[in-house]
Amino acid sequence: MLRRVHRDERGVTLIFALFVAFVVLMLSIYVLDQATHNQSRAAYDRKRLTATNAAEAGLSEDQIALCFEYAVEDAPLDFSKTLGRTRGPEVKRPQP
Repeated sequence: MLRRVHRDERGVTLIFALFVAFVVLMLSIYVLDQATHNQSRAAYDRKRLTATNAAEAGLSEDQIALCFEYAVEDAPLDFSKTLGRTRGPEVKRPQP
């Protein structure tokens, strides 16, 4: 009787081995997917920071130009004649 039970369980090992191989395959696919996702997320964050820094630099440059334009216009002395050249960015003034 034990031999008969042993003979009936011959395919169970193959099925168990296939199941283990399937689980390992699924875990490998998950790890690969996570690595790809993390890499693309890092690239997205790098591009976002670059764009933000460029926008802030542009705003700072325009803010300095505006402050300098109003400071020169409101100054009691003509600094362009005193210093020979005004410091700061060149400001294009609109013609009246």
